[in-house]
Parts: sequence; C-alpha cells; structure tokens
Amino acid sequence: MYNTFSFSSLLQITNASLTNTAGSLLNGLKIRLDQSWYICGNLALNEGANPRRPLNISPEATEYRVLFQAALLIAAEQQSKQMVTTIGFPNSIYRLYKDQARDLLTSGYQIVWDPGVYGGETSQPLNVIVDQVEVLPEIVSCMIALRKGTPGINGAFLH
Repeated sequence: MYNTFSFSSLLQITNASLTNTAGSLLNGLKIRLDQSWYICGNLALNEGANPRRPLNISPEATEYRVLFQAALLIAAEQQSKQMVTTIGFPNSIYRLYKDQARDLLTSGYQIVWDPGVYGGETSQPLNVIVDQVEVLPEIVSCMIALRKGTPGINGAFLH
C-alpha cells in the first residue's frame, strides 16, 4: 500500500510570522527557498492574501522547487524506508520537461521550514535524499494514487 498525501499547489511569498495558525504540517506548509519564505497548500489558501497556482512551469522555476520541497517534507515526516517520488506533469508539457525534472530531482535536498506554524519547535534544516524519481503524465500519477493509496479503488473508476 502506498501512502498518499494531497495538498493544493497554491503558494504565495510571505514575511508573516503565522505562529500556531495550522493544526498540522500538511495544513501549515511554510518553506524557505533561497532568501524568501513561501506558504503552500491550505496555509496559502487560508492565510494568503493573493495565493496563486503556477501552471506549466519548468522544474527549474522557483514555484516548482518550493512545491517539490513541500511534498518532500510531508513525505519525509512519514517515511522510514527508501523514498520514491513520483512527479506528474500535464500531458501538454510532459515530454518537454521529463528528462530535466528527473535530472534535477534525483539528488539530495536541504529543506528549511517553519514548524511554528503548526505549534512545533524551532527546527534544523532537514536533509532529504530522493532514492528514485519517476516522472509521469499527471493522469497516470493520479490513477496510481487512487488504485494503490487510499481509497484503493479496484475496477473502473472513469465512466
């Protein structure tokens, strides 16, 4: 069985403190990349002034890197074994960015985040090593999550 976690791909740059504004890491994603802080997912939706969802961005774009690190942070909190990451791209840009994404994402990351958003203590940067990356069309990633994660759908689910 796979563990799947979903969060909105909304994000916004912020300088706000946001201490104790979320109940969990999944709902309180605040990531620092380079010299800027970004809020992601539900936190951006609930606390952001103008969150946005980047569309068809390159794996080298800041927005993509922030969202990828947010996903790694959530996965790293849950995993105790080898980490395999699956990234989905819309079919229209899948072939364009497939190799670039795999090359960029197959490495180690140092993630800086703010656990104070969900009541946590000050943290050290988290070092995450991605053992394997699979770059798939978005629809394939969604089908794998539906079939192998919760709810574990069997048979036809698209009519």
